[in-house]
Amino acid sequence: MYSLANNINAMMLRKRRGGGDPILASFAVGDNQPLLLADYTGENYYRDDSGTATRTDFDTFQTFSRASTATYVDANGILQTAAINGPRRNHHIWDGTAWVNRGVLIESEARTNLAAQSEDFTNPYWDKASTTTVNADQIAAPDGSLADYVEETAVNNNHFVRRGGNIAVTSGATYTLSVFAKKAERNWLSLGVEAAPNDRSWFDIANGVIGTTGSAHVNHTIEDYGNGWYRCSVSYTTVDASIQPYTYINTADNQTVYSGAVGNGLYIWGAQLELGSAPSSYIPTAGATATRAAETLTIPSANLPYNATAMWFTLTGLETYADKDVASQVTLLDWRADANNRITLTLDTDGAKTGTVTLTVVSGGTSWSVSQAGLSPGVNEPFNVALRVTDSDINIAVNGTAATAVATTSIPNLSAVGIDPEGMGTRSLLRIGNGVLTDAELAGATS
Repeated sequence: MYSLANNINAMMLRKRRGGGDPILASFAVGDNQPLLLADYTGENYYRDDSGTATRTDFDTFQTFSRASTATYVDANGILQTAAINGPRRNHHIWDGTAWVNRGVLIESEARTNLAAQSEDFTNPYWDKASTTTVNADQIAAPDGSLADYVEETAVNNNHFVRRGGNIAVTSGATYTLSVFAKKAERNWLSLGVEAAPNDRSWFDIANGVIGTTGSAHVNHTIEDYGNGWYRCSVSYTTVDASIQPYTYINTADNQTVYSGAVGNGLYIWGAQLELGSAPSSYIPTAGATATRAAETLTIPSANLPYNATAMWFTLTGLETYADKDVASQVTLLDWRADANNRITLTLDTDGAKTGTVTLTVVSGGTSWSVSQAGLSPGVNEPFNVALRVTDSDINIAVNGTAATAVATTSIPNLSAVGIDPEGMGTRSLLRIGNGVLTDAELAGATS
């Protein structure tokens, strides 16, 4: 769809801009060298500066804000706390054998931990009802502090730690309960709430496997945090105005009542109850609820290689989400002057669109969009997206597969506005260039 004359002009433009920097050249897609590079894992940041790509640093390259502290994982696998307005750079995730740098952690949604005592399970906030005892500070926790050991008592019953009262929630909303757990003598735990829906889901914390799941739970996750720790979660839509979270010890999948034996148990730490359909980063509490504020990351217009004829983009990262069956459930990238002039990348889950990524271009109120599936729901799900936006067509590729191009007539004027990477996960790489990526190059850039 893109004319030969315009394609030749765009190719000449991209070849004479950006200089011969070897780092930029290493991030080229074929002959297409980016003019903007945000390599969040390698800490390489380049901006377009009056026709020349200039290397800069994280703080000069973009602006970042978050009106609270927030947690992330360092290179040693220790959960750390970033200061107010401190970006969570070099966030690491355990891949089963090593801690891997996944770039900058961005969470565009604010979340509040409603479990007001997240780490001290000896506190009366947590009721044991004579079915368990808690021994404080027995083993290293994910943040380097000490975690508690929950031990069965010799009774024939459910063996649990539960909130010593109900937590107020909004009826009809979806909440996620999560806890970090590590096996000791027992390998299984289950999570649930004592309210409608009264349901439980089981987790094998020896092997990192989800067992039987409660019918009322709309989402279940287990995440390997290294050193034997797993973060287990269940999500459910409430029908009451209060709930009572439970963490149970079990000896097997789908087990409830059994005769406990003193000297048997497991380790738990970091309880969290939050409004949302999937777990967010850990929010510590110590006597009161706590909120992690929403984060914003903006690359200003002065650093962007806007072109009114042809541009290309790639975005790579990990996303955490559950299917909520809504259009534009997550915004991954937003470059807009206003609603009638924008380039937006969204994650759609409405109808049969689970995991569909959509590129929408709106110019002067006229809108075009193109979609491609490929981003599965879950925790830290990988995605690699490439986009082509020209004044004659647009297209997208996701994880190695390109869609069918859609004809357009113009590109919106975004020369005076910044671009916002968004979402609920890590971002490892953003590239923007002038010129055209073919469908094959889009697919190749995301393989």
